[in-house]
Amino acid sequence: MNRSQPILAFLEWWGTELRSFVPRALYRALGLQRDQLLIRLEGRNVDAFVDRGAGPEPIAATEVAPEDWGDLGTNFSHALQVLDSPTVETTLLIGSSQVVHRHLRVPPTPDRDLPGLLSFEIERHTPFKPDEAHFSFQRDAAHGESVDVTINVAPRRIVDPLIAGLTRMGFPPTHVTLGDQDRRGVHDLGVPAPRGRLRVAVLMLALLLIAAAASPVLRLEAIADDLATSLQTTRQSIGANAQSESAQALATRRFLENERTRYPSPLAILNELSTLLPDGTWLVQYDQAGRDITLEGQTESSADLIPLLEGSSRFRSVQYDAPVTREGRDGDERFTFSLRLTENPS
Repeated sequence: MNRSQPILAFLEWWGTELRSFVPRALYRALGLQRDQLLIRLEGRNVDAFVDRGAGPEPIAATEVAPEDWGDLGTNFSHALQVLDSPTVETTLLIGSSQVVHRHLRVPPTPDRDLPGLLSFEIERHTPFKPDEAHFSFQRDAAHGESVDVTINVAPRRIVDPLIAGLTRMGFPPTHVTLGDQDRRGVHDLGVPAPRGRLRVAVLMLALLLIAAAASPVLRLEAIADDLATSLQTTRQSIGANAQSESAQALATRRFLENERTRYPSPLAILNELSTLLPDGTWLVQYDQAGRDITLEGQTESSADLIPLLEGSSRFRSVQYDAPVTREGRDGDERFTFSLRLTENPS
């Protein structure tokens, strides 16, 4: 738990309770209400919606070419210019067609160390290297010595040009979500950050003070007492949290070291396969579960591939996993192999 979370939660709760005391115009002037601009990419279609408080309304739509994801066209740009950019908060939503979702099980890890752990898992469980993708995550269920995490991954070659294009139009995204179920948004985005919880909490406190001055029902003494209680609780939890997080960080480092030793990344395996397999052989499917690998592809003679694979110190137990079939005019064989990674390849 973040050390300031009890205070932030308290201030946000009070702010929510006191919104009704403040006129709408003043609430907007404090920066607590902005028009919401949603830019959604699904397939090649980009749609824009604006929400001024009465629900989202479509205002623009276009289709982008895969070779230039950031070119949204002049018509799309002109449609957005009806908005007052300083009062607009922009969210970029990357649809599920461009996002890889994975459910992972990792050791209990502090929030500050979890992104580093998941960067390693990206390379193991998706086609991307960590520097080739943006990702978001959310914690799911805990299981004693492990935690379930859902991770959403999208390629930078799609997300970054869209961010750049919207920024040139004057609407830089303050939040990027990967799929409709993304609750936390992209980690370490590198664009202007959305208003943090601390800023919101401070504004809520200002709202609280204004409402307290206007209404005899509210008493600042009671607020101070509640804040003092929250602060005391936070101080008491800091020591225990620091010790617990240190132990969790050590467990995470050991986990990463073991995983790197035991399970090479799919990219490393695919690089070795590209060296081993002869010209004219094509892989169309690669699946890896721990040390078990399944390969599916086409070649002139699948029987010739088995000694090549078994001759590598990386692989063992190479065998057919499905009957061989012939496809196409050239009569290439369609094969499916199962094999295992060795413990310590020489």
